[in-house]
Amino acid sequence: MQQNDRVDAVLFRHLMDQAWAPLLGSSGGGLFMSLSLWLCGGGRFVGGWLALICLVTGLRFCLTRGWRRRWVRYRTRDEIAYSLSTALSGSVWGVAGLLVVDAGPAFQIVVITAILAMVMGAVLTLGGSMPAFLGFAVPAILPLAIALAAGRGASDMLLSSYCLIFLALMSGIAWRFNRSLRKTWQLRFDNEDLVGALTEAHRQLSILAETDGLTGLANRRCLDRFVAREWARAVRTRAALSVLMIDVDHFKAFNDRYGHPAGDDCLRRVAGVLRSGAQRATDLAARYGGEEFVIVLPDTGITAARTLATAILDGVAGLRLSNDAAPVGHVTVSVGVATMAPGAYPDAEALLRAADQALYRAKHAGRNRVDAASASGIAGAVGNPAPAAGLAGETGQ
Repeated sequence: MQQNDRVDAVLFRHLMDQAWAPLLGSSGGGLFMSLSLWLCGGGRFVGGWLALICLVTGLRFCLTRGWRRRWVRYRTRDEIAYSLSTALSGSVWGVAGLLVVDAGPAFQIVVITAILAMVMGAVLTLGGSMPAFLGFAVPAILPLAIALAAGRGASDMLLSSYCLIFLALMSGIAWRFNRSLRKTWQLRFDNEDLVGALTEAHRQLSILAETDGLTGLANRRCLDRFVAREWARAVRTRAALSVLMIDVDHFKAFNDRYGHPAGDDCLRRVAGVLRSGAQRATDLAARYGGEEFVIVLPDTGITAARTLATAILDGVAGLRLSNDAAPVGHVTVSVGVATMAPGAYPDAEALLRAADQALYRAKHAGRNRVDAASASGIAGAVGNPAPAAGLAGETGQ
């Protein structure tokens, strides 16, 4: 929705929410004027006119109630229809002015004062919509002013001029009031849009600050904060905490053979497998650096962690990314697993080192396998054994 449409919608909604004020004012003004005319001895047409006012007010009440009940969104035709209803009410007040044109001064003063008072009140109650205000004010004053101008007396001409000047003055005030309301809401919406844009920009920056640009996984900064937080929680609650350290086998040779763009694509594909493995909202998959990744698994014991590690091995193998440097002919990974146990590791860094050492053992045991560090430091390897020929001494090979 465009900004002007938003302002139109909120102003019209405000009219609907405050619709009781003009309805109450019209009814109260009609009763007051009828009583005044009755006391002045001019009750000939008072009863019929009052009945007409009540009929129009009841009709406007029903229309307004219907609009409020079925309100979904702002439509221009609804504002036009509401303006026509105010024009109907203004016409009834205009009829009152015509009825006393030839009456005595007392009757004229009562009616003119009542009509002008109603128009003055409409500045505040209907000023949110200029069509609605003009729809009431013009038919309420203009017939009286024209009828007075048709009279022959100087006093009639003076009253006619006064009515027209009053109409112009009230229209100008209503226009300024309407502009002020529109500017106020415009500024409010602008501020809301600005705050929303700044909030979204801050959210995006926060994501970028904690996301690896290549793989879309969490970066090292996010990983360090997450591990520290989960370690503290695990210590406090004595819950299990497991870490998987994953390394792409023969990645340097893959880069040399297929080029860096293919290497980047390989890392993204592997990251997709890791992301699928860390499915829980509490899990975190992160790029540790280069071709190394880490998955942190809160509330996860060694058995479940090794099961996930084996599933990751199978998932990466299932990608069937060709790698002539690998004995099996396609990209594989090695995984080291470490699980926090009471008294086993002094801090989170020690837990990560244990997982890294388990990964080192998996690499030197032939790659494409899982090695898990137990609380006592005893390692056990499982996986898909591959020939160890040509095994380099560093995990990046």
